[in-house]
Amino acid sequence: MGTTGEAVIYCEAPVSTTLHRAVASALDWSMVLLGYALFLLAFYVLGGQFELTRSNVTVFGAMFLMVGFTYGLLFSWAGAETPGMRWTQLRLTTFDGFPPDRRQRLVRFGGSCLSRCTQLGLL
Repeated sequence: MGTTGEAVIYCEAPVSTTLHRAVASALDWSMVLLGYALFLLAFYVLGGQFELTRSNVTVFGAMFLMVGFTYGLLFSWAGAETPGMRWTQLRLTTFDGFPPDRRQRLVRFGGSCLSRCTQLGLL
């Protein structure tokens, strides 16, 4: 190690299980689907038509991703846990055991978006 500092993690919080995180993620994605359904309802009420052309399917797919992106960005910017995290009683902490600040949450969100975009690009 190039520094003289101790490499110690001071947080005693337990790590959540994969199943616990999956349940929180499923609840959050159900909220995204609800938001997307509200978007489609508003589109229809305001006179939009659902024609399944190639360009329309692309736009509707992009809007689904945009609703999911906005959902994640909203809670990162607000510095709060998502409803899925609250319902499953998960909390996000740093390695020191403190809640992350807004900048840390936004960097974490940006990293997860970059990771997902890289995976989609590989597909």
